[in-house]
Amino acid sequence: NWGIPGAPFKGGFLSFITTLVSVAYSYGGAEISGVTAAECRNPHKHVPRAVNTVVIRIAFFYIASIFLLGLIVPNSDPLLINTDRSASRAPFTIVFGKAGISAAASYMNAVVFTSVFSAINSNFYATTRMLLSLSRHGWIHKSVGYINSRGVPVVAVALVTACSCLSLITIFVGSGVVFQWFVSMI
Repeated sequence: NWGIPGAPFKGGFLSFITTLVSVAYSYGGAEISGVTAAECRNPHKHVPRAVNTVVIRIAFFYIASIFLLGLIVPNSDPLLINTDRSASRAPFTIVFGKAGISAAASYMNAVVFTSVFSAINSNFYATTRMLLSLSRHGWIHKSVGYINSRGVPVVAVALVTACSCLSLITIFVGSGVVFQWFVSMI
C-alpha cells in the first residue's frame, strides 16, 4: 500500500503531523501509574515496572495495530469515507470485513464501549485521588479529604459524581452552552 501515490504521508508530511496531533489523546492515561503510586506498598519497585509496561502496551496496541491497518487497508479505499460516522466504516471493521468476519461492527462497538467505560473509570479514580491529595496538602478544604472506614474519599467521590452529572447536560442543551455556563461560574 505504500506504492500508492502520496503514501505513506497522503497530503504531505504536514497532514501527517496534523493527524498525529489530533490522535495524541490515545497516549493519555500513562499518568495513572503515577497517581496510583501513592497507594502502592513498594512504589520504588512497582512504579517503574508499571510505567515500562505502559510504554510496551502503547507500542504494541497502538503503533503495531495502526501499522498493520496501513498494510491491509489502502489509503484510497472508498470504504474509509465515513460520512455517517458508523462503526461499519471504521478501519478495524473494514479489516474484519476483508477477513470475512460479518459481526465486525458489533465487535468494534463492544470494544469501543469497554474502552470508554475503562477510561471513565480510571479518570474518575484519578480525579478523586487528586482531590484527596489537594485536601491533604491544604490546597482545598480539608472536608474534601474525608475518608470513610473502607478508605473511600466520600466527599471527593461526591464532587466528581456531581461534576460528571453536570457534564451530561451537554447532551440536552449543547456543549457550547454548557461550556459558557462553566466559564461564567469561574
